[in-house]
Amino acid sequence: MKASFYDVKARKMVEAEVKYKVQYPNGRYGIVGEIDGRKLPKFVKEEDYKKTYKAVPVLEAAKCAKKACAKKACKK
Repeated sequence: MKASFYDVKARKMVEAEVKYKVQYPNGRYGIVGEIDGRKLPKFVKEEDYKKTYKAVPVLEAAKCAKKACAKKACKK
């Protein structure tokens, strides 16, 4: 499935294949594409995440990087 992403290096919108989707600890949803070996992240609405990108594989988001969160359960 293709989607449009903003390529920071090229400074323009590009079409790229969606590699995976991710749900972040803060509750936001996103998709990630790849072009020329560079990852292109994009935040999406929850409804798009669940309906449009239903067939895309899910990647577990990284845990919170705060030192306090490493010692106990993150509140996010």
